[in-house]
Amino acid sequence: VHTWAQAIERIRTFPGAVLTAALPEGTPPIRTVLDELRNLPSPRSYALFVGPEGDFAAFELEELRDAGSRFVGLGSTVLRTDTATVATLACLRLLG
Repeated sequence: VHTWAQAIERIRTFPGAVLTAALPEGTPPIRTVLDELRNLPSPRSYALFVGPEGDFAAFELEELRDAGSRFVGLGSTVLRTDTATVATLACLRLLG
Protein backbone atom coordinates (compact mmCIF):
# COMPACT_ATOMS: atom_id res chain seq x y z
CA VAL A 1 0.00 0.00 0.00
CA HIS A 2 1.31 3.43 -0.98
CA THR A 3 0.27 6.98 -0.34
CA TRP A 4 -0.80 8.96 -3.40
CA ALA A 5 2.56 10.82 -3.40
CA GLN A 6 4.46 7.52 -3.25
CA ALA A 7 2.40 6.10 -6.12
CA ILE A 8 3.08 9.17 -8.27
CA GLU A 9 6.80 8.90 -7.52
CA ARG A 10 6.77 5.22 -8.52
CA ILE A 11 5.24 6.21 -11.86
CA ARG A 12 8.08 8.67 -12.43
CA THR A 13 10.72 6.02 -11.76
CA PHE A 14 9.03 2.96 -13.32
CA PRO A 15 11.25 1.58 -16.12
CA GLY A 16 8.36 0.54 -18.38
CA ALA A 17 5.04 1.96 -19.48
CA VAL A 18 2.47 3.05 -16.92
CA LEU A 19 -1.13 2.73 -18.08
CA THR A 20 -4.10 4.32 -16.38
CA ALA A 21 -7.58 3.09 -17.22
CA ALA A 22 -9.39 6.41 -17.32
CA LEU A 23 -12.58 7.99 -18.59
CA PRO A 24 -11.68 11.50 -19.85
CA GLU A 25 -13.13 12.33 -23.24
CA GLY A 26 -10.64 11.64 -26.00
CA THR A 27 -8.80 8.87 -24.15
CA PRO A 28 -7.46 6.47 -26.81
CA PRO A 29 -8.53 2.83 -26.77
CA ILE A 30 -6.14 0.45 -25.04
CA ARG A 31 -5.45 -1.31 -28.37
CA THR A 32 -4.16 1.95 -29.90
CA VAL A 33 -1.85 2.66 -26.98
CA LEU A 34 -0.50 -0.90 -26.86
CA ASP A 35 0.14 -0.81 -30.62
CA GLU A 36 2.21 2.35 -30.09
CA LEU A 37 4.09 0.82 -27.16
CA ARG A 38 5.12 -2.22 -29.21
CA ASN A 39 7.76 0.01 -30.80
CA LEU A 40 9.49 0.60 -27.48
CA PRO A 41 12.73 -1.24 -26.80
CA SER A 42 12.43 -4.46 -24.84
CA PRO A 43 11.93 -5.59 -22.20
CA ARG A 44 8.38 -4.36 -22.10
CA SER A 45 6.97 -4.02 -18.65
CA TYR A 46 3.76 -2.37 -17.60
CA ALA A 47 2.30 -0.88 -14.46
CA LEU A 48 -1.43 -0.39 -14.22
CA PHE A 49 -3.57 2.18 -12.41
CA VAL A 50 -7.31 1.71 -12.18
CA GLY A 51 -9.27 4.36 -10.36
CA PRO A 52 -12.34 4.27 -8.22
CA GLU A 53 -15.79 3.95 -9.71
CA GLY A 54 -16.58 7.29 -11.26
CA ASP A 55 -12.93 7.76 -12.29
CA PHE A 56 -10.08 9.69 -10.76
CA ALA A 57 -10.53 13.29 -9.63
CA ALA A 58 -9.39 15.95 -12.11
CA PHE A 59 -6.28 16.78 -10.06
CA GLU A 60 -5.39 13.07 -9.86
CA LEU A 61 -5.65 12.69 -13.63
CA GLU A 62 -3.38 15.71 -14.05
CA GLU A 63 -0.80 14.31 -11.62
CA LEU A 64 -0.91 10.90 -13.30
CA ARG A 65 -0.36 12.44 -16.73
CA ASP A 66 2.40 14.76 -15.47
CA ALA A 67 4.18 11.77 -13.91
CA GLY A 68 4.23 9.97 -17.27
CA SER A 69 1.22 7.68 -17.17
CA ARG A 70 -0.61 7.02 -20.43
CA PHE A 71 -4.38 6.95 -20.30
CA VAL A 72 -6.20 4.06 -21.95
CA GLY A 73 -9.88 3.58 -22.62
CA LEU A 74 -11.67 0.29 -22.15
CA GLY A 75 -14.67 0.95 -24.38
CA SER A 76 -17.96 2.72 -23.98
CA THR A 77 -19.18 0.69 -21.01
CA VAL A 78 -18.12 2.07 -17.64
CA LEU A 79 -16.74 -0.85 -15.64
CA ARG A 80 -16.49 -1.35 -11.90
CA THR A 81 -12.98 -1.09 -10.48
CA ASP A 82 -12.48 -4.83 -10.11
CA THR A 83 -13.82 -5.56 -13.59
CA ALA A 84 -11.75 -2.79 -15.19
CA THR A 85 -8.61 -4.27 -13.65
CA VAL A 86 -9.29 -7.74 -15.02
CA ALA A 87 -10.27 -6.35 -18.45
CA THR A 88 -7.08 -4.29 -18.67
CA LEU A 89 -4.89 -7.22 -17.61
CA ALA A 90 -6.57 -9.41 -20.25
CA CYS A 91 -5.84 -6.78 -22.90
CA LEU A 92 -2.20 -6.59 -21.81
CA ARG A 93 -1.94 -10.35 -22.02
CA LEU A 94 -3.49 -10.51 -25.49
CA LEU A 95 -2.20 -7.30 -27.07
CA GLY A 96 0.83 -6.24 -25.07
